[in-house]
Amino acid sequence: APRRNRKPWMRLFMEQMVLRERRIEEAAQRMFLKCDVIFRARTDNFSKLRKVLLEFKVGDEIHIDRTGGSTWEDNSLVNLATREGRSRCVKELVEHWGASIEVKDEGGFTPVLEAAYHGHEGLLKYLLSRGANIDVEGVSLGTQKGDERSQNGPFTPLEWARHQGHDAVVALLEKAQE
Repeated sequence: APRRNRKPWMRLFMEQMVLRERRIEEAAQRMFLKCDVIFRARTDNFSKLRKVLLEFKVGDEIHIDRTGGSTWEDNSLVNLATREGRSRCVKELVEHWGASIEVKDEGGFTPVLEAAYHGHEGLLKYLLSRGANIDVEGVSLGTQKGDERSQNGPFTPLEWARHQGHDAVVALLEKAQE
């Protein structure tokens, strides 16, 4: 019997890699949505967060600092938790899962910028104690990178805190700059 044509091994390998990446991306998006619900809840429930991270095998296939297209401004998990003021979740992500405190979203917002923008003084103290960089700038949703400075930035954490009227955060950042 004549031998049938086979697909070249490289083509098979690449098809498998594409399928694997697609599966990981879909899982990551589901994970981001579940975590976003946890962060928006009224309580700082890091035990539910831990269950979701274990369920989606974060660290094996999904990197802890991955940014998500299904989230506002392509935030990472630590950015989402910081934005919502979930200090226990941020500590869980950073200390247990190894999340970076310097990861940036689409607008260049790091967790420090999120904490300053939203007035989360306790989270800002924590991030500063971990050595977070305060010499960064971020643009809020609504402006494009490269636009002239507007009311949406780019601003430093201190400028965002002033812009948002968070006096305690302003004082903390001014002291940190000394």
